[in-house]
Amino acid sequence: MTSPSARVINTILVGDVLDRLRELPDGLVQAVVTSPPFEGKR
Repeated sequence: MTSPSARVINTILVGDVLDRLRELPDGLVQAVVTSPPFEGKR
């Protein structure tokens, strides 16, 4: 059986960052890169 951490290594997750982080096991994430919503801001 594959561990939860093995399924998300080198994977891009798309969606609301707080919602997506809640889906991951505790202690799995070491860094998070986000992009603010730029649409309509220029």
